[in-house]
Formats: sequence, structure tokens, C-alpha cells
Amino acid sequence: MRTDHHVVSFDETSIGYSKWGQPTKNMAVVFCSGIACDDIYWSYLAPELARDRLVLTWDYPFHGRSGPS
Repeated sequence: MRTDHHVVSFDETSIGYSKWGQPTKNMAVVFCSGIACDDIYWSYLAPELARDRLVLTWDYPFHGRSGPS
């Protein structure tokens, strides 16, 4: 299950991120997209890994759901 969120950075930029799965005793995985793409890049891998761990994906400023810096 994916839920979308936003957090405000130190410079007041809105950073979009998504949470997949639930926190468990296992590790969490954080995916960082490359320049010129957003977190949709991880849409096939994230749900598979989220079966037994928390997966976070986020968008750099000016990408996807994140605002300009």
C-alpha cells in the first residue's frame, strides 16, 4: 500500500515522498531517484520489497511532487 506525503525542508521547499508497506523489525529501504526522473521509477520494485519492510521513495526539488527550491 502506498501513501503520499509532503515534508517542508529547511529552505521551505515542499518535498514529496511516498511510504510503501509498514515498519517492521526488518530494515527499511530508501530509494533516491536520479536527476530528471521522479519516484514513479520505483513503482514496480517498491511494492515487492514493501511486503516485509518499509520502503520510502522521494522526489528531488523540481521533480515529481516536490516544489521548486
